[in-house]
Amino acid sequence: MGTRYIDLPLGNAGVVDVQADAVTAQTTPVAVDSIRFPERLSVANALRVRQSQVEMTRGSGTGTVELMMLIDGYPMANWTVRVEDGTAVDVTPTETFVPGMMRREDYEQNADREPIPREEWEAMQITMQQLPEAQQPTLAEDLPSGFFDGSDYSVSEETLGIIYRGMQQAISNREFNAAVAARAEGDVSGTLQLDPLTVKFFDSGQRIMGGLE
Repeated sequence: MGTRYIDLPLGNAGVVDVQADAVTAQTTPVAVDSIRFPERLSVANALRVRQSQVEMTRGSGTGTVELMMLIDGYPMANWTVRVEDGTAVDVTPTETFVPGMMRREDYEQNADREPIPREEWEAMQITMQQLPEAQQPTLAEDLPSGFFDGSDYSVSEETLGIIYRGMQQAISNREFNAAVAARAEGDVSGTLQLDPLTVKFFDSGQRIMGGLE
């Protein structure tokens, strides 16, 4: 079973202004048709972001930035970027599963889907609730209404499956809309850039790994 990491360049889509004690966001189309993918349809199962992929320009202050990403309106991940004296010095988590990936230890038995980690889910909810309405990213139409409105940590298996299939379709299309939101805590300000986004793919055995379930 082949596994590989592929860097998807985000360019301007990964750039977002950071304002002290504020939330900002932007949505930008991304085309990855120039990237060489495996011959078989790839299955994207994890996202990786390391400190070297996050940069602050014109940065100032010390604190943290909660960086949320949606792809085609589906919530993918939230990273915490630590900033010291205007420089991004750390990012966590370095790797996170694409929500909804099937967790299979025994492929002949029923399996649960990978949830959105609690800390990421709570950070996403706060970010969405604090964003000015005009800047809030548009959620995918097949997500439940009020997806970010509740306070409980609860995303159903059905909804996780919708999110996972949305990510696979975005990769299949070789283009997608990337919504990036930044929520600064502390006196941090500047411009934050995430580039590239590293995606972990399975390039063989799609059926047993879940494929476009």
